[in-house]
Amino acid sequence: MPLRWPAVLLLLALGPTSPPPGASSTDDRSSVLSVICAFVRVSNSQYGLPKTELEAYPIAVARQGLFEPAIVYPESEPEKVSPLQLGSSVHIYKNGKRIGKLQVERFEPRPYFAVQVLVGMGQWSLPSSYYPTKFDASVKAETLKDSIYTWSDWSTQSEGPVTYSLLPLLAFDRELPSRDARAVLSPERTRIAKDALWGQARQLAAAAGYRQRLREMKLEDFRSFDLNADGIPEVVGSFYLPPPPKQDPWEGHSVLVVLSLSSTPKRLFGQVAQGVGWWAFEAIDTDNDGWCELFLTGRGYEFFGFSILKTDGKTTSKVFEGADFGG
Repeated sequence: MPLRWPAVLLLLALGPTSPPPGASSTDDRSSVLSVICAFVRVSNSQYGLPKTELEAYPIAVARQGLFEPAIVYPESEPEKVSPLQLGSSVHIYKNGKRIGKLQVERFEPRPYFAVQVLVGMGQWSLPSSYYPTKFDASVKAETLKDSIYTWSDWSTQSEGPVTYSLLPLLAFDRELPSRDARAVLSPERTRIAKDALWGQARQLAAAAGYRQRLREMKLEDFRSFDLNADGIPEVVGSFYLPPPPKQDPWEGHSVLVVLSLSSTPKRLFGQVAQGVGWWAFEAIDTDNDGWCELFLTGRGYEFFGFSILKTDGKTTSKVFEGADFGG
C-alpha cells in the first residue's frame, strides 16, 4: 500500500541543514541522536516468559546545532554503516535528565513496521517504569502508555512473536547537561496559553484553506516548557482537523503551534500538515547554547517520523526532519 506522506515531509533533510538561529555554540563536539525502542519477545514454548530488550534507533548526528540524517536502511543501503561506535555507551534521557544507558555491543537489522533499520544493541539499564514488560493484544497501539507506536513482527514463528514499542526516550552517545525544561503553569496561565494557541491554530488552518472545517478542530496535545530557563514559558499545541465526512481519518490535517507565553503571546512556529498530528515529546540542549531544542514525532498514514525545532526566542527554524519509517 503506498505511503501518504504529510505535506510537510516533502522537504526532508537530505544533508547538512543551514545554521539555526543563535548558533553561537559553546560545544562543538558531535553526538549521535537515537530514539530508544523496547521489544518484547513472547516465546512459543510452554514456559516461555516475555523478555524485554532495548535497541538504539539512530535518527541524526548533531554538531553545533546542525543535524544530519543518521538512519540506516540495510536492505537498500547495504554498504552503509551505523553512525554509532561499537563499544560506545548510549545515554538515555527523559525530561532532560539521564535515566539509563545502553552499551553498544552489536548492530542488527530490525523491522520498524514495514522497513528494516540498523540499530545498536547490547547490555542496558533503565528503570522498569519507562519500558513495557508485556503487551495486551486488546490494547490499541495509540493508547499504550508512553509509546510513540507499537507493532508486532510475526515472521519468526519458531521463536515466537516479537512486539516492538518505540518509546519517547532520546539517547545520545555522550552525556549532555541535565535540565528538566518542563514548565508548570497555573490554571489561569494554562487558560491564557490554550486560548492563544487556539487563536493561532485557527489562523493557520484558515490561511491553509480549511476555514469551513474549523468547528471540527480539536486540541489533541498541550505541553509547556521553559526552553532557556528565563521564566517565560514556551507552549506547544497539537491540533487535529478532521477531514470532510466519509473520508478516511488520515485525510485530515494536523496543526502545530509553538508560542512564547510572554505578556503578549508570540508565535514562534506554526505548520499545517496532512496526517493525524505532530507532538513534542522532549526538550534537550544538545549544543550547550542555553536553549533546548524541541523534539517532535509525527504520524501520517502508515508513517512515523521526527522533527527538531530550534529557537532563540526571536526566530525559530526546523533544523531537522526525517528518520521516518512506514509501509
